[in-house]
Amino acid sequence: MFHCLRSTAILIFCGVLPAATPVDAVSRHNVVYTTPSPEVWEAMPVGGGDLSAMVRWDGSLHLHLTKSDAWGFQAASDSPVGTRFFNNVSPGHVRIAFGPGARAAELRGFRQRLDLEHGRVVIELGEASAPARIEIWGHPARKVLVVEIADPRSILGAPRPELTEWRPGMRVTRAGETLLASGIEQRPARPHLAITGMQDYFPEERDPLRGRGIGTAVAARGRRILIAAAVTTTGDPAAAALRELEAAASQPADALRSQQRAWWRDYWGRSSILLKSEDGSAEPLLRAYYVHVYTLGSVNRGEVPAKWDGGAGLLDGDRRTWGLSEWVQEIRFTYWPLY
Repeated sequence: MFHCLRSTAILIFCGVLPAATPVDAVSRHNVVYTTPSPEVWEAMPVGGGDLSAMVRWDGSLHLHLTKSDAWGFQAASDSPVGTRFFNNVSPGHVRIAFGPGARAAELRGFRQRLDLEHGRVVIELGEASAPARIEIWGHPARKVLVVEIADPRSILGAPRPELTEWRPGMRVTRAGETLLASGIEQRPARPHLAITGMQDYFPEERDPLRGRGIGTAVAARGRRILIAAAVTTTGDPAAAALRELEAAASQPADALRSQQRAWWRDYWGRSSILLKSEDGSAEPLLRAYYVHVYTLGSVNRGEVPAKWDGGAGLLDGDRRTWGLSEWVQEIRFTYWPLY
């Protein structure tokens, strides 16, 4: 093992660890809630590198979706000038209800954990001895999020997923037990690209936004719920999302889970960092470091880098604090917190 030591107010040890990273090096920095998270800003990130979600619980499970290459307009074409930029938008919002038993169980006991080591969010409801357990994680190679439910005492009702869209061009349909959403952008990006001088890189016949589709599919498979998304330049985006979902559904649950665990084991096994300080101020820095490294692994391995103003962390509709969908010098802001 290689170590480096810098003599400052904070001691920093760093280096490449053996393949089996000690659990404590990562898991000690897990974020834990002991009460529900009804506010959108309390959500926890989870993802497989491309499709991701901000997860929270308010009596139902909420997953607000993001995909790095899902682009669209946040405002209608007749909105005030300055608000009509296109941006990285959400493929939709998924709410999963579990009936009145979930709320009753929550009152008896609640724990929500951002499990950094295993790349998942875990929610436990009811008595600590045998709680109902909900795990949410993203597959590292498929554009799929998985919600797994373990309920040995039958505390929860049957999961009932709902899919919500809010942009006028997106519509929600149902194919059997599968919820589908899709939309194909009809507005061009070129007028807005002129703001950054990029319009000449995209002739009218190669507009990067017009004709671009976003599709989402959600389906319950017993005690497992699969959420898939796809972005297309031709064809039906809902059909593309459904293919993603069915490809994952055809695999044994244990196989998908093992692939996901193996990816995170390799990810954390590459390096580690340890900060120490006499006054304890290093510990919050170390926790922030590990949470940020986790977030990059969850959201920043898609077709394009995660957008810098919030990364993939959309919380409410498509709202961001910055405008045009651009990945230029500001992409460094995604990585600066690591330094």
